[in-house]
Amino acid sequence: MRLCRPQKVTVVSRNLRQLGLEVGATLTQVLERAVSVGLKLCPAMTGPYMRLDFLDQASSNNSVLSDGKKPADSLTVASAAPGDQEFPRGFYLRMVDGVPWLRGYRCDDAHGFTLDDTFIFQSR
Repeated sequence: MRLCRPQKVTVVSRNLRQLGLEVGATLTQVLERAVSVGLKLCPAMTGPYMRLDFLDQASSNNSVLSDGKKPADSLTVASAAPGDQEFPRGFYLRMVDGVPWLRGYRCDDAHGFTLDDTFIFQSR
């Protein structure tokens, strides 16, 4: 078993508009844009730790899971893919009816996101 050293991670949330994008973008475009404005991808374990700590997240306006679409009011943790497309790409956080959720998601690098979709990045 490989143990990791603890590290402090400072995160920021940005939607596509705040990243300076004017139209929707693919996952690759979102991540490239974030890096170009000085943000970094989060370590893979950021999502689970955020879910344990960020319990005052605003509740979702829509409690229905949207098949193939990013759930309303969720926060996608921007991290490097830990495996192939059959393995979850990363995590997203949402609050549904006062209950905190942490879910894995799958998508390829060409998956599209809208201007209102919000990502969590590591600040430099």
